[in-house]
Amino acid sequence: MLNSSTNTSDKKQSQPSWPRAVVLGVLVAVLVVVTTTLLVVLVARVAPFEHLAEPMIVEQARQWSEWIEGESPNYYRVVGAAQRDSFHEPSEPGIRYSELDALGRAGSAWGCITYDMMREGLAREREDMSSLEPSGWGHNTKVTIAMPNGNEYHGYLFNRSHLIAKSLGGADILENVVCATRTQNVGANDGEGGMSYPEGLARSWLEQHPQGQLFYAATPLYEEGELVCRSVMVDMLASDGSIDARFEVYNTAKGFALNYADGSFVEDGR
Repeated sequence: MLNSSTNTSDKKQSQPSWPRAVVLGVLVAVLVVVTTTLLVVLVARVAPFEHLAEPMIVEQARQWSEWIEGESPNYYRVVGAAQRDSFHEPSEPGIRYSELDALGRAGSAWGCITYDMMREGLAREREDMSSLEPSGWGHNTKVTIAMPNGNEYHGYLFNRSHLIAKSLGGADILENVVCATRTQNVGANDGEGGMSYPEGLARSWLEQHPQGQLFYAATPLYEEGELVCRSVMVDMLASDGSIDARFEVYNTAKGFALNYADGSFVEDGR
């Protein structure tokens, strides 16, 4: 019969033990992971836009759709839910603009918009934009356009259309402007069409939610090397989820054929 104390000693000696080097290696790995995570969180809190060093490139061809008057009489359509990647996940109030590309074209503009930004934008004097010539500018003349509400517009065909409106805090700079038709810019000028439609939704939501945040992005869509965009995609996501939508706003005008390569145009039928 074995002695009980001897049996206990044998059990202790038979238990495996981890090498000290392995234990130290595991501890170092855990420390590296924790430190890296804390640094990422700290950078995101201190400089929320620093990870956006590379501006969003102009979305490539064939992402726009042809305008069909019967389906989108006021020059916009609802595409679906907002595309999250368009916002670049900004976490603090502010607007970012892509640099002009090699052809001088404006790229995406995006940001986190607040009630205070809207209020300041509405109160700010509009700067003189006559010196701004977005890509494709230079063929502008006065025209008559039949509007979707039955009225007629008499004025210049092209506007300097903001990607993010001044009333939402957008700047009057070339990086925030495209050469676009009057109807792309304001539709029938009744707040129900063109870029005015999503902009109006944004302002209404901010008025009703002054403590909320609105993630907003506008991306002009070009066909290959054309200088004038075919349409502008607008993505909008409210912090409470009540707005989650993507809109395509068409850069065209009833009765006119646009040459998107250089911005020239003719009346249909000529």
